[in-house]
Amino acid sequence: MVHGGVDAVRFEKKKSHLISHLSYLIYIIRFICQNKDIRAISFVGGNKAGEYIFEEGTRNGKRVQSNMGAKNHATILPDADKNSVRLSLSHSLSLSLSLLIRH
Repeated sequence: MVHGGVDAVRFEKKKSHLISHLSYLIYIIRFICQNKDIRAISFVGGNKAGEYIFEEGTRNGKRVQSNMGAKNHATILPDADKNSVRLSLSHSLSLSLSLLIRH
């Protein structure tokens, strides 16, 4: 639970950043599914996103491989550099889509 003014401000900033980040990911997914130059999509991730990507991709004439129900695991050791871990995990979660682009 978040208490106090400073913690509440930090929480709101993090929440705002997360919403912004998710909105950008949704924009990228829609772009991938609708772009005529992208002919195939390979996705690994959760069911809800996988179903959306499969439906949207196939509706736009793409070959879609959607491996749903996937879990990404990470073990973080006590002596790990926290900033490096945050950055690495953020990048791996942001781009769990792989594309096959053919001209």
